[in-house]
Amino acid sequence: MVFGYGEFHTAMYSTAETNLAWGTLLLVTGFAQFVGSFGLFALARWVFVPPCLLSALGRLGFPYGTTVHGLMLYLVLCPEGRRVLRKDYKRIVGASKGVERERSNAIAWVFLIMIMIAATYLLCMANAPW
Repeated sequence: MVFGYGEFHTAMYSTAETNLAWGTLLLVTGFAQFVGSFGLFALARWVFVPPCLLSALGRLGFPYGTTVHGLMLYLVLCPEGRRVLRKDYKRIVGASKGVERERSNAIAWVFLIMIMIAATYLLCMANAPW
């Protein structure tokens, strides 16, 4: 056992009640994110609060949660994000149906690099001697 990690850890945290509690918590937050994503897609005005609350909680997950949820908070709270969630923006979107915007691949590359770092870490931990 390295640093006391072993039977104590599994006996302390792996009870049916804690598994049910964590599962319920994850189910509720997943449902809230699902509903919030549809609100963001529809540019609903009420959707300003749920992403902020969920992203504030998600920032606790270091390093990926900090990065992803920090970006989400920025996108919702920045002036452009606030403008997109106003009522008059739906009229602008309706008037410009045929216009396509230029998309950046930077976010895709950042996520790809993060996945590669996580995979490398997991492979190194799987081959660790302990």
